[in-house]
Amino acid sequence: MQEIEKIIAKYLANEASTKEVEQLYQWLSHNSENAKKLNDYIKLWEHRYRDEKYFDAGIGLSKLNNKIHQTDRLSWPVWLNTAAAIGLLLISSLILWQVSSSGALHISTIVKSNPYGQKSTFQLPDGSMVKLNAGSSLEYPEVFDDNIRLVKLTGEAFFNVQKDEKHPFIVVTGEVSTKVLGTSFNINAFSNEPEIIVTVATGTVKVSENSGAQLTLKPNEAAVYKKSEKLLSEKPADIEQTLAWRDNTLLFNNASIARVINQLMHWYGVSIILENQELGQCHLTGSFKEETLPHVLQALELSTNIQYKKHADTYILYGSGCH
Repeated sequence: MQEIEKIIAKYLANEASTKEVEQLYQWLSHNSENAKKLNDYIKLWEHRYRDEKYFDAGIGLSKLNNKIHQTDRLSWPVWLNTAAAIGLLLISSLILWQVSSSGALHISTIVKSNPYGQKSTFQLPDGSMVKLNAGSSLEYPEVFDDNIRLVKLTGEAFFNVQKDEKHPFIVVTGEVSTKVLGTSFNINAFSNEPEIIVTVATGTVKVSENSGAQLTLKPNEAAVYKKSEKLLSEKPADIEQTLAWRDNTLLFNNASIARVINQLMHWYGVSIILENQELGQCHLTGSFKEETLPHVLQALELSTNIQYKKHADTYILYGSGCH
């Protein structure tokens, strides 16, 4: 914990490096308690210095030192007891007071969420475009930070990022960060999937994970992060398959029926059940652009021995086996 607290202090003092900012946001993305801890730090120093005419460095240092020893709101680490750390946080408080007066700290967070069966396209504050898949959400600030453009993704999205070499664009997805300056790429990071996959369409993308492993990707390359093994690897990308969803196309290339069903439920926001689980081992090849679910299921009937029926809001697939 000591290291992240040092980074917090440097960030408040506007002295954190890009790498340290990434580390801070990774830490924030792990759970809501971390965000609460950061808010506690901010509030603790912010309210002391709202009025410039009453601010005195000596008094401020004394109050700050007393606050460290007396507060029961936070469990302070040993490093805060050193003179250097206190001085750094005093500087942070000054800067924080100045920023608070202008209201810059009170930037709203925007969350775009899609239910299953619905996709959306929207523009970020810097002009970058995002297509967000069904069952996905993207969190980003109303105004980007002066040093970094950072968003948090759950699910899948395609990004077309405005080029800005001075302000890196970073997407945080669990244990993986994707950093670019200006390019287009796809990230598949559903929480119930065993892998996070980053696929590059144009430009250069750097993918890193918490342990420090990094990959630099070019167009038609993909990074795959296996969650269970905490392993990051590179592979050639199937751009057509990966980006089919972006163009409202369902594309199956010898896909198992089990996988087809998962994608159909995701795509149309419905419930589909296999009466005979062995049918999940059958396979389907086909392309369906902006087609209705009944049309896709009819094509499934024609290419396999599988049939379907609808009961209330659920589709049931049944049959004796594959062709």
